[in-house]
Amino acid sequence: MADLRKLAERFVVFEREWMLKKESGILVDSDAKMLTALLNAAGFEVERVEIGVLNVHDYGLRSRMMPINVSCPFRAKEGRVTYVATSWLNQLWELVASSQDGESTTSAVEMVEKEIARSVPLTPIPIGPDGEEFIEFEPNCYGFLHAEHVRDNGLLTYGPIGKHKYCTGSIKRIHVSEGYDALTCERCNLRVTFPRSIVEGNVRRVVLTFGDLRFAMARLKRNGWRWTKE
Repeated sequence: MADLRKLAERFVVFEREWMLKKESGILVDSDAKMLTALLNAAGFEVERVEIGVLNVHDYGLRSRMMPINVSCPFRAKEGRVTYVATSWLNQLWELVASSQDGESTTSAVEMVEKEIARSVPLTPIPIGPDGEEFIEFEPNCYGFLHAEHVRDNGLLTYGPIGKHKYCTGSIKRIHVSEGYDALTCERCNLRVTFPRSIVEGNVRRVVLTFGDLRFAMARLKRNGWRWTKE
């Protein structure tokens, strides 16, 4: 992963220089690559960043198109959920802009570095032999800035717990037998069973967190996606 502190420093300097000069229509390749690297470091998987407005439907009383990036002159182009990445970048831009008078460059850099790290979603968990992966639900926070993401120490409950990457179906954890639970996808009907507890050395490890699920899936993968007697 790119050095977050260096990315944050470059972003703050770039934003302040851009606002000072009031440049229009010019985004050099090195700065475009920096913005792309920043978004990817925050977990958005975009291919490039360019100058331009990104519009989405506003489904209010009058359905209309409305811009997402009202403050930041740049938009994410191509990749996963570009409107969310663009909104996040716009909010980060506004955060730095609001700090220009009241905070030092060092404080702004620390703030940006913190937001990049906080925006990284749960690392996908392999759940099948053909590259299937489990990902978290998108946080209920428009643009993701200040959103709280799932971490490996988060509690793994029963019911809907996340999404099937690429398929995008909702994945549930259900209790299917005395000793086993299963992950099921509501869209493609993927079903993966795993023990509710796993013996590790002389210790029995109960699957209670997303980290425990990651461990269980790693064991399952090593066994050729079939559980053997422990």
